[in-house]
Amino acid sequence: MVLLNKHALASFNFTAPNALLLFQCTLAVVLVKLCDALGLLARPLQPLKKEIVILWFPCNIIFVLMLGTGFYAMQTIGIGMFTIFKQLANISTALGDVLVFGRSYPWPVWGCLGLMIASAAAGASTDAAFSPVGYAWQLANCLLTG
Repeated sequence: MVLLNKHALASFNFTAPNALLLFQCTLAVVLVKLCDALGLLARPLQPLKKEIVILWFPCNIIFVLMLGTGFYAMQTIGIGMFTIFKQLANISTALGDVLVFGRSYPWPVWGCLGLMIASAAAGASTDAAFSPVGYAWQLANCLLTG
């Protein structure tokens, strides 16, 4: 999907990433409902309940914001840099586990995360098409992913 979205955004000078996001989300819902109607799902879909909607609403908002910031980042940065910086979301997740939940990780995990930071910095330093706006969108994307 990342490659398809980058192709749509860059090759066709697509200037409405929100429309592409809406189309993809709508298509996903239609396909799931179609699979449910055809009996292709292992368990039928549960009916929509207000309590479930309220419970999952914040997660859905964060997910849509993560997708949207990814679209805006891909408009201005290359797919390689997008992929490298997307991996930095693992670091924010690990830091969140440590700071919020008090979880600890062994040193090899931190070593791998350090190598990811080094590769992101090396990639960014050689990025010929550096875009501050693109990297700002990518930073927001990483924070929303974590």
